[in-house]
Amino acid sequence: MTLYRCVAYGIYTSGQKFSYRQNFSSSAALATIQADWVAALTDLYTNGTHGIETLYPTTTVVNLARTYQLAIVPRTRGGVTVDVFVATNAREDVVALAGTSANDGLPDQDALLVTLFADGVGPNHRGRTFLPAVDETIVVGDVLGSTPATRVTTAMNALRTAMAGGGHTQELWNETSTIRDPIVGTLKPVIDAKTDRVQRSQRRRIRKKAAQYA
Repeated sequence: MTLYRCVAYGIYTSGQKFSYRQNFSSSAALATIQADWVAALTDLYTNGTHGIETLYPTTTVVNLARTYQLAIVPRTRGGVTVDVFVATNAREDVVALAGTSANDGLPDQDALLVTLFADGVGPNHRGRTFLPAVDETIVVGDVLGSTPATRVTTAMNALRTAMAGGGHTQELWNETSTIRDPIVGTLKPVIDAKTDRVQRSQRRRIRKKAAQYA
């Protein structure tokens, strides 16, 4: 099986950029998983039943879909040899997946957290996806409404199912050796996704933004 990292890249109305990623293992070629990623990502946004485009302003746009083919290779750092992930190849496609809400979005550093669960107990069996800031009108007191939260959960689980239909297993894996997972790249198939209604922060999305003093 080959390891792949599928990434969605986008931009806010402010010009600030965001991205989020999902990891997969598959015996398929890079071109195949990239094509399936574009299709699944498009469905994530535009599906008439669970598409998340309704939760985003028209100015929040995913404009690029890219898949990296990964390998685990040994690297010597400070005299110690460790296994690290490296990208050996990549493919990308331009997309245009914009929100459909006429309302403003939350601040750029806000993020919608989706937790991914593998079949096991403990933090090493959970992963996180930080989707971009949503329409400000569907959040009250930093809490997302239950209906849109359920919509996101349905959409993210549908994305996993769509990729699985092409033979691609969504995975959690560790990129460093830990007590729980001493072997780098220990695969744990994702079995569920759930949306946190509390809005979180991703300050790395604005860390290059210059201060504006008054």
